[in-house]
Amino acid sequence: MEWKKFFKDFEPKSDKNTSHCYIDKYYSEEFSDKKELPIKLMEIGIRQGYSHLLWDDYFINGEIWGVDNGESGFTWEILDGTKIRIFKEDAYSKDFVLNKLPKDYFDYIIDDGSHHPTHKKLFIDLYYPLLKEGGKLIIEDVQGVGYFDELINYCRSKNLKFKSIDLIHINGRLDDLLIEITKIW
Repeated sequence: MEWKKFFKDFEPKSDKNTSHCYIDKYYSEEFSDKKELPIKLMEIGIRQGYSHLLWDDYFINGEIWGVDNGESGFTWEILDGTKIRIFKEDAYSKDFVLNKLPKDYFDYIIDDGSHHPTHKKLFIDLYYPLLKEGGKLIIEDVQGVGYFDELINYCRSKNLKFKSIDLIHINGRLDDLLIEITKIW
């Protein structure tokens, strides 16, 4: 099934293709040939759980993980009865990452949690070691061009292989900025 048709038909809708354009302009190409692979994907930031449901349904042989501190007061009943592995933790805590998550394990880790630049840098530092070789960190919703440039410079300073993806022109949203970092040895 084509990725775009899958998403169009999938309910409930995630903000990844309602208020943002990430499905059409990034994920459709990135994930189009991976539906049946045993993808291990973690997303930071659960909110209502819609993105996690989407990933879980799409990657039929995948393993989906989620991390959120739950401070916004929302609940995740929609994820009850799924095989999605959920952690109610501070995703940017060194103790949590080092003691509860496996190294060299994930194909994709998406940061859609805190949108603060300090947390995005922590995300890079803490989660990069959890990727398999060739795995990718994906940072969504970078809050403006200034922070985008700051994160690009941070990636350069660490000699990371990365792509910066500016989608502001699509919907006019100033936070439609992504950074993709690929783990290389």
